[in-house]
Amino acid sequence: MKITKILIENLIKLSMGRPVSFSMSRNEVFGELLAQGVVKHVKRGCHNSLYAVEPETFRDYIAQRYAKLDNLENVLQYFDDVNSASQNQLAWTKPNADENHRIFFCANKCINAKISGNEYIIQPCNDVETSILPNTALSLPDDVTIVGVINKEVFNSVSTFYKFFDSTPHLYIYCDDFEIVANLVKGLKNRYIHFGNLDFEEIERYESMIFNEIGEKAEFFLPDGMREYIKKGNIKLFKEQYRVYRNAKLKDLRLTPLRQMLIQHQRAFNMKGYLEL
Repeated sequence: MKITKILIENLIKLSMGRPVSFSMSRNEVFGELLAQGVVKHVKRGCHNSLYAVEPETFRDYIAQRYAKLDNLENVLQYFDDVNSASQNQLAWTKPNADENHRIFFCANKCINAKISGNEYIIQPCNDVETSILPNTALSLPDDVTIVGVINKEVFNSVSTFYKFFDSTPHLYIYCDDFEIVANLVKGLKNRYIHFGNLDFEEIERYESMIFNEIGEKAEFFLPDGMREYIKKGNIKLFKEQYRVYRNAKLKDLRLTPLRQMLIQHQRAFNMKGYLEL
């Protein structure tokens, strides 16, 4: 089945504590919600209606259960024309291989983007992300900076790190297959910041997949007080990586201070450490 405008409108009504017609129970989604006890059937006189059992948490359930419905208002924008191509984008299909490698993104402020040629407003959010399939076309205003986050745990708390970057529009993205992120970045003209580990392996990933392709339009995130982070890094991991990468020559010379500090302190810093400090 396909996700329709009336389905989205009714889900929004339920999230606001308003009723929808019991006839909607024939819909696959509402049938499941009834079976799971998320919505209830209420009969008042000749009126049969469905209500959300807990309207305040209804949206959370929908977002967790249906990946395509994590922002109902944004989905509703796709339906200005009920015959638009965007309906195909939202087709209700069984998960395929791409579903396991979705590109998640969120922003520090509103960004007027295009997804598969359709207008889409990426809303500022607090650790709530939207996602698209790897083969989905994305276009962004030129003033947006893309921040590639290589760790999902850090990405899930990305609003904590807005302070690491300036106040211009930033789109934070994550995918468990970094080659998908690299391909997305290469297809866009936007500035890119690589937000990853402070170690040799991360330098190699950044230089081979990103810097080789787009040059100095890309940069590796080097935090203020970088030395103090590295001092808290892992000695064993450094030794393992140093054996592999000690003779590698830097392609992006802006990383010279990072490489020197890694060697000086003989530690590798995993970015999950940012969450602990």
